Amino acid sequence: MLLFLFLFILIFSPLAFGTVEYWSLGMVEAVVPATVLLLCVHLQINKEPHLRVPGLLPLVLLLCWMGLQLVPLPPGLVQTIAPKIYETYLPLLQLNDHQPWIPLTVQPKASLQELLRFSTYALFFVLTVQLLSRSDRLKKTVTVVAWLGIAIAVEAIIQKLTSPQAIYWFRPAPPSTSPIGPWVYCNHFAGFMEMIFPLVVALFLFHRPRISYEEPLRDRILAMFTMSGANKHMLFGTGAMLMAVAILLSVSRGGIITLCLALLFFTVFLSRQSGQWRNKWLVVLVTLVLLMISWLGWDPIMHKFSNIWGEQGLNTSSRLPVLLDSLNMVRNFPLTGSGFGTYEVAFPAYRTVPGERIYFDHAHNDYIELLATGGLIGFLLASWFTGAVIIHVVQMVRRRREQYNILLTTASLTGIIALLLHCFVDFQMYNGANALYFFFLCGLAIAAANTRLQYRTRPTLLSPANRFQGPLTAVLALTVLVSGLWYNSAVFRARRTFAPIRNVYLNRNIPQQRLQTLYRSTGKAADLDFLEGDYRFAMGNISSSLGLKERAGHEYQQASALNPLSGMFSQRLALNLGPDQKEKAEELMALGCVYEPLILDRYLTYANWLIAAGNRERAMTIINQALTRQPQWASRLSGFIFFNRLDTEEIEVMLPKHPGAWYEIGRIMEKEGEKGEAEYYYLQGLELLDTQEPRPEYFSRLYRLYLGQKEDAKALAILRSGIEHLPDNATFHKQL
Repeated sequence: MLLFLFLFILIFSPLAFGTVEYWSLGMVEAVVPATVLLLCVHLQINKEPHLRVPGLLPLVLLLCWMGLQLVPLPPGLVQTIAPKIYETYLPLLQLNDHQPWIPLTVQPKASLQELLRFSTYALFFVLTVQLLSRSDRLKKTVTVVAWLGIAIAVEAIIQKLTSPQAIYWFRPAPPSTSPIGPWVYCNHFAGFMEMIFPLVVALFLFHRPRISYEEPLRDRILAMFTMSGANKHMLFGTGAMLMAVAILLSVSRGGIITLCLALLFFTVFLSRQSGQWRNKWLVVLVTLVLLMISWLGWDPIMHKFSNIWGEQGLNTSSRLPVLLDSLNMVRNFPLTGSGFGTYEVAFPAYRTVPGERIYFDHAHNDYIELLATGGLIGFLLASWFTGAVIIHVVQMVRRRREQYNILLTTASLTGIIALLLHCFVDFQMYNGANALYFFFLCGLAIAAANTRLQYRTRPTLLSPANRFQGPLTAVLALTVLVSGLWYNSAVFRARRTFAPIRNVYLNRNIPQQRLQTLYRSTGKAADLDFLEGDYRFAMGNISSSLGLKERAGHEYQQASALNPLSGMFSQRLALNLGPDQKEKAEELMALGCVYEPLILDRYLTYANWLIAAGNRERAMTIINQALTRQPQWASRLSGFIFFNRLDTEEIEVMLPKHPGAWYEIGRIMEKEGEKGEAEYYYLQGLELLDTQEPRPEYFSRLYRLYLGQKEDAKALAILRSGIEHLPDNATFHKQL
């Protein structure tokens, strides 16, 4: 039963779309601690000892640190150890007379979910070491995992060639994604494959026939197909080849490079452990992979790598700027981080990569993200755990003489290092299946390095643990099981309760009774998922529609306390404050733009509030700051300009010295029939061409405007100016 549940987790996790969805992660978070509890009961009944698990101490300390981030602390203490977090909560503290305690995270819900997730991985790590301390379980598990990897590779290759935009041929992938196998993201697929690939190679080498090379070639070939283990040798060799091909077809540059480094490490490490073993079979395997890719075609792979260098040098696809912005985040949260799992809400305040539609929920570098969210404390504890596992495995494998143990330990260590290398260019630890398998490989490496294939007294070299480890493991498993089931079910019920309400547009035509019903339903969702700020925010909006300003303010404060870096929450709270709190309201309005500087609505809300307060000049300055950051936003200011009846002088203050912004305002004026105003803004934009690269539409739009007004002389002048700035534009020459 234990082994069945253990294998079920290993099979379910990758097949369930990489365990990135709430239902699949909830399943893993329920089955893993339940299996650990059954293991504890089994060991207790059979009077078997718990084994000492290397690396367990730093792992437990890491979980304790994650839990400590959720504990509310006195504001003075938080100010001392995490001044930036204190600064984040300070505006809310100033609105409360009783100075509530605050946690060491800027979003408790995200940190709690990360605590549950990594507690599950820690339990699975312990479960792997305990369960695979017997050779029969070890061999069966490795065989199942190897065949699972081969099956996923075959499915991925067929799916890639026949239905590249649908997972399992029936589930459409989101736009702008590169699905392959069960994963929607090709780099996560490559990360999983590169962890399992060394295990298949190890089995391939272990089952190779023992052939005498002094015999004739015909006898050697005959022996290859008839000796014991030859069939497994060929099957695992074919499987390893297909897995390598699948990684190459994923066109993941990080995965391909990591695969090559993993093969190199595997070969070198294995040679140092047993120099007499010949590694020619690895050369044969690599040759077959190259031949198969040549048959399928190298064009996609070569095209992907050719994009590394562009006209401006190294093409990082925005990853380098994101990393640099993330380092600024690290500098602000050096010791404690912003809270595990909070990168998505904390990063927008530091982001400089333009574009509202480009969304960054991870840093594409697990080490930088760990420093940003877990701080130096979290980074050191995670490094201590990984280092303790690797050091123990390397020390133990040098003492082993069994070929199977050496091969399997080397393969597990190679998979660990492969993923650690891939983490430099991706967020592998935030994919459910990949993170689970990383901890599985850590446990497998320890088990393989210590498990005895033949023994008289004890099946493993691991010593029994102290008498506290068993009860503590059971308590942790029970806590994770109960907490996970309770919280995940509460979140699911809250989502189901709020689903009919989410898209309701609040307006004056909704009866009061209907609003009261909406408020009560939203309150049920908020009580169930008590760490979700969106529900409290919705309750504030409904209360505002009911005219209950004081209750709305209370709800907005609670929403902001659950997510203090939400610019929308801060600004809505500011709108609800009374005239006697004008300075505090303006501070919250400004913070909304600081927290979400690449969202135009934050600036528009702030500017409209300033205009309503009679400070039109300050409002124009705020919009100027927005357009300086994103000049193309000027195309979306039509409603703001005409609703507030801005005059030409105010618009000039609002616009930055960028031709694109003036051009967009000219387009708005032309669309509204204000052709004279449009001409003015077009011409003023052309005066600023020395500051930016000219674009053809800057001239062509004004040229067509003059043609429509029968002003041929001005049209000719614009064409000549366009040719002067863009001499290679054939259209301008033709029109001239």
